[in-house]
Amino acid sequence: MSTMEHCPECGTRLEPDSSFCPECGQRIVGPPSSAKPSGEPEGLATIGSLETIEGDTTRRSSARDALPALEPGTVFAERYTILERVGAGGMGVVYRATDAVTEREVALKLIRPDRLANEADLERLIREGLTARDVRHRNVVAVYDVGRALGPEGVEQPFLSMEFIEGRSLRTWERTLRERGEDVPFAVAARIIEEVLGGLEAAHEQGVVHRDLKPENIMLLADPSEGEVRLKIVDFGIACAARGSGRAADSGTGSAVGTPHYMAPEQVTQADLAGPTADLYALSVIFYELLVGVLPQGHWQPPSGGRADVPRAVDDLVQEGLANRPASRPESARIYRERLQAAREGGAGDEITRRLKEGLEWAKESRMNPQKRKRWRIAFIGLLILAVIGSLIDAGGSGVEAGSSELLTGYWSDTFGNVFDIYVDEGGYFSGGAPLPDGSVLQIEGRVQDRAIEFDLSAYGRPGLAHGQGTWDGSRSIEYTAVTVDGEKTRGRFAIRPAANDL
Repeated sequence: MSTMEHCPECGTRLEPDSSFCPECGQRIVGPPSSAKPSGEPEGLATIGSLETIEGDTTRRSSARDALPALEPGTVFAERYTILERVGAGGMGVVYRATDAVTEREVALKLIRPDRLANEADLERLIREGLTARDVRHRNVVAVYDVGRALGPEGVEQPFLSMEFIEGRSLRTWERTLRERGEDVPFAVAARIIEEVLGGLEAAHEQGVVHRDLKPENIMLLADPSEGEVRLKIVDFGIACAARGSGRAADSGTGSAVGTPHYMAPEQVTQADLAGPTADLYALSVIFYELLVGVLPQGHWQPPSGGRADVPRAVDDLVQEGLANRPASRPESARIYRERLQAAREGGAGDEITRRLKEGLEWAKESRMNPQKRKRWRIAFIGLLILAVIGSLIDAGGSGVEAGSSELLTGYWSDTFGNVFDIYVDEGGYFSGGAPLPDGSVLQIEGRVQDRAIEFDLSAYGRPGLAHGQGTWDGSRSIEYTAVTVDGEKTRGRFAIRPAANDL
């Protein structure tokens, strides 16, 4: 785009040819606007975006429906003192405020009156907000109060007060990663989904269904890692109450509530009947998007396609989560989480078993003469003995100590007679190769973190044939413990001859 283009409703930056705003869900008719509402910084991460698609997405708010602008120091509802405006979306505006009753900071959310079609919708908002107050979980933003009060101009204003958090949305974090050309590691994506499932489980047990789960409604309190994920789900129950005026108030059928691409099929035609599995559908879309980088549309490929770190059991889990029939999805957030944990913990063994079968089948069908094939099979099985089907070392942390890369760079001789020519950089990352009897090269790459080592092996252009783990003694030896794919344990070592000794 030659100029920055924004949603005319909430001011969010848009991609070319956008049909919907990814933040507020506003339908885009014609070229997106290049104007941005004054006072709103680009990339602003709101606290609870309150962004929902209603039945009539083309409606524009009138001056009568506009939200009041509350300046710092203004007292709202005779209780909340405004400190600053922190964000806005298609559903309303969010302020940081102090609560005179509890003397704590809160996120005060004013909902646009035009997003509540009638008194029934307002009552529903209050009812579901009060129910959401019973949800107490580390991964769910706490709801303190919900109701209506007279605004500065004497107009009745719906509001919610919630736990104030600082962070950025999952959407913003993922987008930053993609812009750097990086994928979301499976281990990190799985931890994020597990934490979200924990919050959903707590909410569903209280009878609260989100109905508008999406990356914008998952707030990260810090950058996630395989070791720790800190997040909060925001806006439980709000989507169902905030329907807008596009439906008949007493029709009993309801209209579509949610955000395009994340809505379960039943939400389109029977929004009132959308239950907990609708949240699992949306979560499966989010999971797929984290792993693949695109939405699961049309004939989408399994998440493991092209990614050796994604267990195939995850393909089945995501596919079931995206089932059109609610009854075909995992029965609960707890079951979904248990299956994901099982897939994550058993993924390494399953993947190694699969690659062993593929490698041996390739050797069987190749045109190598019997003697070469026998040598190849011995070398291949030897490599897989180095595979570790146990806990993996966290990829975070620092690399090797200063000067250690020079000690490790050189020639590594393994227990099976292979000699690897290895280079290790200051970050602890290493790679190299060892010649095999048939003239091909066995590749190794991995990382030394402090004195722990983790590596992957490949040969004949087939990546991920084995995964290993060991401990460096700080000098010239790396001890490892290995488990074969059939459960046989063995121990071995790499003998290191530093390149500095190679004159």
